[in-house]
Amino acid sequence: MAEDKDVRWNWGPEAQKVFEDLKEAFTRAPVLTHWEPDCPITIETNTSDYAIATILSITLSNSELHPVAFLSRTLTGAELNYDTHDKELLAIFEAFKSWRHYLEGAANPINVVTDHKNLEYFSTTKILTRRQVRWSEYSSAFNMVICFRPGRLGAKPDALTRRWDVYPKEGDTGYASVNPQNIWLIFTEEQLISSLQATYLEEPVL
Repeated sequence: MAEDKDVRWNWGPEAQKVFEDLKEAFTRAPVLTHWEPDCPITIETNTSDYAIATILSITLSNSELHPVAFLSRTLTGAELNYDTHDKELLAIFEAFKSWRHYLEGAANPINVVTDHKNLEYFSTTKILTRRQVRWSEYSSAFNMVICFRPGRLGAKPDALTRRWDVYPKEGDTGYASVNPQNIWLIFTEEQLISSLQATYLEEPVL
């Protein structure tokens, strides 16, 4: 940029080429696009130990997948204790909650892509925890299909979960890593049953 009014502006072939390259990149690369409800919808999700991430995309008429929105956040204290299965479900739940205005009543099935294969059977699972039941009831309002994709092919959502600012800071007591070697089984099942029986005999009112 010319800062001095006496300096002649020079727009040469090199500058023109850079300008044309930028126009090409912004119009053809999978950059953010406006929402089009009739296009096929894809939601990509991923989780790490400390964060969840999801990407909402649509497939345009050129058959290319273009992102519409990105979502990522750190896990709260309670969510940090979820197992991998529930963390992956949480990412899906957060996506549908955040983008409900786009997804509810979608013309096409919503393709949900995850690297956790067991989630493909979530909609037909008979035994669920209370938390999973809540998520299942909420997701039943949407026409979605969960599909598995190996983690090595999901670089985009994976990158969102690995931001530097999602990892615990030094002195942060909100996170804790537990060494399995430091966990002891206090009661075996037989010992627990014997203890309960003895207590019942001592306290008949129970």
